[in-house]
Amino acid sequence: MRLRHYLMMSLLCAATSPAQAKVMVRAPTIADTCAQLKPWKEISKCLARFGEVKMLRTTQSVRVLSVRQPLDDVESGNMGTYLYVARGTNWMLGGMSGEAGELVGFTEITIGSHRGYRLDFAILERTSVTLDDQTITAGILLTRSSMYCAGENPACSLALTSCDELVRGKAYRTFRGTVRISNDQLAIVGDRTRADSCAPAETVALSWPK
Repeated sequence: MRLRHYLMMSLLCAATSPAQAKVMVRAPTIADTCAQLKPWKEISKCLARFGEVKMLRTTQSVRVLSVRQPLDDVESGNMGTYLYVARGTNWMLGGMSGEAGELVGFTEITIGSHRGYRLDFAILERTSVTLDDQTITAGILLTRSSMYCAGENPACSLALTSCDELVRGKAYRTFRGTVRISNDQLAIVGDRTRADSCAPAETVALSWPK
């Protein structure tokens, strides 16, 4: 009798125990599915599955584009900026950025003996600015940054070169900097006296072939 009772209780506990933890499956990204070395027609079809593709810069060997996913009639979700590089008759993903800003510059650059690319972005967004320990007010954040891509893979190095936190039209925090490249690093040099939270990292690792 005790054995039967024990078995019944075990079955009841098993039936009412929490379900096994759900397995979280990460949705495929553009870098997962549209990075392979393929003809442009296939790359284009792959990108179209993620949203509206807008070509930003085009040369014989480079294509820079953005992808936006429609959210409603007014707003759309920016899925980033992507750099594709030609390899013979095929194309591969040679850089990407999740920056939601405007591409304002594109330059081919040579560092060491390797030729790559610099993409410049400008971003304007609403933010909350902390004036002191207790006062927080609405503001505007303006930034400019440069992204250095070797064109060998999606990884790039991003350097913030300009930042302004505006409160009622006046700069409460500000930073202006220049990039110096040496020893596999991007050194962001500039006056950080009024930068505070606008100040970027002093150095950024540069992923660049020798």
